Amino acid sequence: MHCFQRLKKHFVLVSCLQLMLICSTKVVWGSHFPKPDQITGPFVCIFAGYITINGTPSDTGDEVAFFDSQGIICGLFTVTHSGQYGFVHIYGDDPGTLIDEGVSSDESISVKVWDASEQIEYKEDGIVFSPGNIGGSTVPSALPPVWTNNTTYALNIDVNPKKVQGDINGDGEVNIYDLIHCLQLLSHYDLQENDVLNVDMNNDNLIGLQESIYIMMNISK
Repeated sequence: MHCFQRLKKHFVLVSCLQLMLICSTKVVWGSHFPKPDQITGPFVCIFAGYITINGTPSDTGDEVAFFDSQGIICGLFTVTHSGQYGFVHIYGDDPGTLIDEGVSSDESISVKVWDASEQIEYKEDGIVFSPGNIGGSTVPSALPPVWTNNTTYALNIDVNPKKVQGDINGDGEVNIYDLIHCLQLLSHYDLQENDVLNVDMNNDNLIGLQESIYIMMNISK
């Protein structure tokens, strides 16, 4: 009985220490995503949790941005402790006014992640959510995440973009950045071993004009 009580106290202590570590983090606005317009107000929903990018904890300087259903940024956090983010305060709309001050109740929330070291922005298709458990007053987030006033959600974020042919920089999309990267490879600019992944479109073991044309055709769709 005494052993069980000691284990219970130990579990509560560890949970509180995890929560205190996240709580002690000062909000630092990032350099990639714009600062949200609404950063104060009486209606607020909070998100926090753990974050990984390609299976490893996120680095300090990485950014986590939350968006409402209209694609407007409503929450932002720059990672200061590896593998953790939060608390992200997302302020909501005041139903008593005609002005749209923020997110509405039960509105879906989407997330984008900026990998600062790789200079890659990951979007929704490459992000997987899971309910978190960090103790304290937090509750596991619904999936997909939604905005609820006066609620603190624990939401874990795993960035693991799917492999897409032509996606040279690994952000889960084929876009102008892949074309630039391909042209750099053609000129042997900063050539790395990992750069050849997803580049060879016609399986001739060469990086050439056909790869650039393939990417341009995908961008123009």
